[in-house]
Amino acid sequence: MEYGNFQIRDIFDIECSKYHNPRKYNKGEVPYIARTTFNNGVIDMIETSETLYPANCIIIGAESAKAFYQKKPFVTGNKIYRLYLKKKYNFVLNEKVALYFCSLLNKIGEKYDYTNAFISSRIESEILNLPVINGQIDFKFMENYITSVEAKMQKLILYHSVLALRERERE
Repeated sequence: MEYGNFQIRDIFDIECSKYHNPRKYNKGEVPYIARTTFNNGVIDMIETSETLYPANCIIIGAESAKAFYQKKPFVTGNKIYRLYLKKKYNFVLNEKVALYFCSLLNKIGEKYDYTNAFISSRIESEILNLPVINGQIDFKFMENYITSVEAKMQKLILYHSVLALRERERE
C-alpha cells in the first residue's frame, strides 16, 4: 500500500459553526453538538425550526480537539468546526471513511488544548498521511480497513462474552 501526504485544506471544506444557545431549546430530535469529548459530541437532543447543518461531515471542537462523524443534520455550540469532503473527490463521505479520518484527526488533536486550540487555521494546515492509488486518495481502502477493524472487534467481543459465560458457569 502506498501513502501520500495531504493538507486537510485540500481534502475538506472547513466551516465554523454559528453559536446556538442550548438553553433556548426544548427537548427534541435534533443533535446539539458541543466541545465535549464524549457521546460523539452530542450533549443534548433539541427541537428547533432553525436551519440545520448538513449531515455527513466531521466536526471538531476547538478546545477539545476531538473529531466525530455526524450522520444526522445538527446544530452546534461555540467553536465547532465542520469538515465537508470537497466535491472534487466525487465521493460521498460515509461513516466508515469518516471514522478513518477521525482516527487520524484525533491523533493530531492530541497536541492541542484549551490554551492552544485546534482552530480552523491550524486544522487546515495539518497534514494527513493517507492511502493512495495512482496519487489519489483510496477511499475504498479506508472503508475496507474500518470494516476489518470492526469485524475483529466483534470477534473479540464474542470471545470475551464466551469467557465471561464460562467463568460464571464455574462459580
